[in-house]
Amino acid sequence: MTTTHKINLSDSPGRYISKLSNLIRRHLIPATASHDITAKEGLALLFLISQYSEGRNVYQKDIENEYSIRPSTATQLLKRMEKNGLVQRVPDPSDSRLKKIIVADKALSCQDELRRELIAVEEKLIDQIPQEKLDIFIEVVQQMLKNMSR
Repeated sequence: MTTTHKINLSDSPGRYISKLSNLIRRHLIPATASHDITAKEGLALLFLISQYSEGRNVYQKDIENEYSIRPSTATQLLKRMEKNGLVQRVPDPSDSRLKKIIVADKALSCQDELRRELIAVEEKLIDQIPQEKLDIFIEVVQQMLKNMSR
């Protein structure tokens, strides 16, 4: 079902999401900069480490899906992370066309600090927002993501 909304570009959801995304990245930069990695690399590492710790194999496609990025962007991100010794890409034994992403020891050594910083950013982000409003926000954003994926 399509609903009709009057669009006000100076007060639009996309504008606020973009501003919020920039602020979140800016708050993550101090933690990631101390490990000589970008905020995007830090977020990707936390995703990889969480998957790795749950025993899941991770491939480039998983990064693309998690961050809604193009294959070329994911390739650049992973190449940079591999060059910096954060990950390794190794052929999957069951399908040599696929490359498993393995988290390197260097990345594991900074995971606690990155996780603490991300939790601090999340806590600041949701401060003074009741849980029921957060639940609605998440539901709305999930629908927006679904809309943009069509």
